[in-house]
Formats: sequence, structure tokens, C-alpha cells
Amino acid sequence: MLVTTNLKPKLLTISILFCITLTACQHPLTALPQPAPASPFTVSVEVDTSRLQAVDPEEVRDILKGTKVDMVALSPHFNSTASRPDWYEWGRFSNRVSPTSLKIDPTLPPDSIKAYAPRSLDGTTLLLINTTERPAKVSLRLKTGAGFYRMEHLSFTQPPPNPDTKEAVAPQASLLALAGVELPQTGTISRTLTLEAGQVSLVRYTEIGSLTRRAYQTALSHTAKLAYRNASAANRLRAILKEGEPYLIAVSPTRTTKRFASFQRLLLSYSEAQSRIRNYMQQNRVQQEDGKPISDALQQFESGLGEIGGISAGLNAYLRVTKGTDDPTMPNMHAYTAIVTLASGGTKGVQNVTLDIDRKTLPSGVLCVPSEPETFAALAPGQTVRTTFHLRVPMGQEFSSRMCVGDVSYRFSGILLSLFPQSW
Repeated sequence: MLVTTNLKPKLLTISILFCITLTACQHPLTALPQPAPASPFTVSVEVDTSRLQAVDPEEVRDILKGTKVDMVALSPHFNSTASRPDWYEWGRFSNRVSPTSLKIDPTLPPDSIKAYAPRSLDGTTLLLINTTERPAKVSLRLKTGAGFYRMEHLSFTQPPPNPDTKEAVAPQASLLALAGVELPQTGTISRTLTLEAGQVSLVRYTEIGSLTRRAYQTALSHTAKLAYRNASAANRLRAILKEGEPYLIAVSPTRTTKRFASFQRLLLSYSEAQSRIRNYMQQNRVQQEDGKPISDALQQFESGLGEIGGISAGLNAYLRVTKGTDDPTMPNMHAYTAIVTLASGGTKGVQNVTLDIDRKTLPSGVLCVPSEPETFAALAPGQTVRTTFHLRVPMGQEFSSRMCVGDVSYRFSGILLSLFPQSW
């Protein structure tokens, strides 16, 4: 009883203090009510790549008019006579599109989401524009043929004006690599993504199998051109590539049982041909203008094999490059940070993983620390590894994040493959 009697005043005091505190917190001068965040709306977008229709490539200009992110103003050379802007080239806009269908809340304006799907030999790009002040949750469905599909999401968001000058700020661009997909037969690729208010997005689907086959055939066709200047070197390169040609069926999604055995044979052919053409150029037996197209095509072929292997293994590699804080001890250098990431979403692990920056792509004079790649013995399903590289760029040196390319290697099914993630 004594304990109960002694506690009552204390409880009363605490209650009074709590009420005073609560009242103070509710005072309009100390806690202004915050506006409720705009709730997202949902929309479904479907693209059928089996159907094509001809359009004027300039039609995209009309689609972009009135959007919060002024892509036309961002691209002063966006006209029929000058060079196309980077995002236009990246999106592979052409005079062919696939029809799109949208399902959107009938209470919203019909142009709340705009969609446009240009087609090319390499795949389909879906241009999406959110014209509203609310975020949109978009369900994407792409009906397409069999293949290995790389998927990337390039978005442009308009930040608020500069608070000091009230001037418009350039749109912020972000490139995100999405997990790739293997379709063994004609089917549908489904994804869900969020479009922020006023955002302009390009979702690019690239069929890696056909891209890889064309790279191999391109290398062969360039050897035919080389024959006019150096028949001996051209014949040797052609013989090497012809030995690997029967194994190109490995880049077809229907060929699964012997895919990596064929990959091994293709990589032997690639390595020997690449080594020879580089030696020929170093020895001046082949001029740069004749040899470089062959070397570049072979490099693209190697990259394609690595991507197909990565899709089979459930890997997703990406690169993020940002402006860093300049180091006062290096006054003539600008600082950048590059983060290379490899995530495993498959059912089997990979071994001998290395994460690095492709030093060959960096402009002359750019320093990269650490100077060696970081290695990992294995990457299990569900795991993610990343490495941070510090770049120092001399003042006056032209540089952009797109000049930086990641270099990721891994071993899967007994063979060593490579991925080359890029930034924007």
C-alpha cells in the first residue's frame, strides 16, 4: 500500500510533463504540418516486337514536347541534318517502331504516361515519359523472340532550380543494369520499375546472341578487305576464324547441353585471332586502319560470350562513376570515384572473380588507384561484391564517366569469361 501511495504523485507529474511536451510539439511554430507525399499510380505497358510499323524518326520530338525534362533543349543538335544526341544514339531510335499498348487508371489524363518503342537489329528500346507530378509504378511486358537479353534502364530526372540563381539545372542521368533474361523460345519478358514524377526513361533490350554472331561475321568480312593489302595475313586470320565458325550455334538459346564446351572452342579461336592481329599491327605488317576493325569486332565477340555466360550464371555487373572531392595534395588533378559491382542472382556460384577498370579505355594521364584488380575466390548465389577505384584526371584533360569501363572476369562451367559494364 505504501508503494502505491508514493507512486501516484510521480505518475501525475509524468503525465503533466507528457501533456506539456505534446502540446509544445504541436505548436505551429515548432512543427509545421508536412504535405503528404503523392501516392504512386500504376500503369501497364505492353510491347509486341513481332509487329513493326514505319514512322518518321522525328516523331520522338513531338512525344518529348511538354515534358518536365526538356530532352530537346538538352540536345541542341537534335535535328535531321546534324549528329544525334548521345541518348538518341544509345536508344537506337530508327524509322521502325513496335506498337505499344497502355492500361492506366481512367481517372488520370490519357497522356499521363507516354510510350514509344523503336526497333533495330540489336533489339528494342522502350521510351517512357511520366508527365505527372506523381510517381508511377510501371509493369512492363515485352513480347519477343528467343534469345539472350541484356536489359538497361537509362533515366533522366529534372532537379529543382538552383536556389541561389533560380536557374534551371541540367537533368540528372542514371544508368542501371537490370538482370538479363534467357528466352529459350518466343515469350514475354516482364519487369516492374518506378518512374519518378516528370521522369524520362529509356529501357533498352539487347539480344546478345545475334549481336555476338554478327561480331564474329564482321571480323571475317574485315579479313576479306585486308586481303587486298596483305593476302598472307588475311588468309591466316580467316582460317583461324573459320575453325571456330561451326561452334557459333552455342550463342543460340536453344543450344544448352554443349554450350560451354562450344564456348571453350570459340574462345580458343578468338584468342589466337586476336593475338595474331595485334602482333601484325605491332610489327607493321598490317596497318592500323586495316587491323583495328578486326580487333574491335573480336573484342565485341568476346564481350558477347561473357554476357551470355553471365546471363546463364545469373550475374549482373554494373559500374557507377561519380565526381569526388579533389585532393589538395594533388592540386592539378580532379577526383572521380568508380565503383565496380558484381551481383549473383543465379542458382550456381562462379569462381575466380576479379573486379577492375579497363585501363585501355582511360585517357592518357588519368591515374587509377588501386593499380591492380581485386580478386575473390568465389561468388555464391545471392552474394554481391564491389570494389572502389579512385581516378585522378589532369586539369584540362577531357573526361566523362562514359570513358570509364569496368573489367570483370569470372569462371563458370570451367571457362574464364569477361564482362565490361559501362556508366553514363
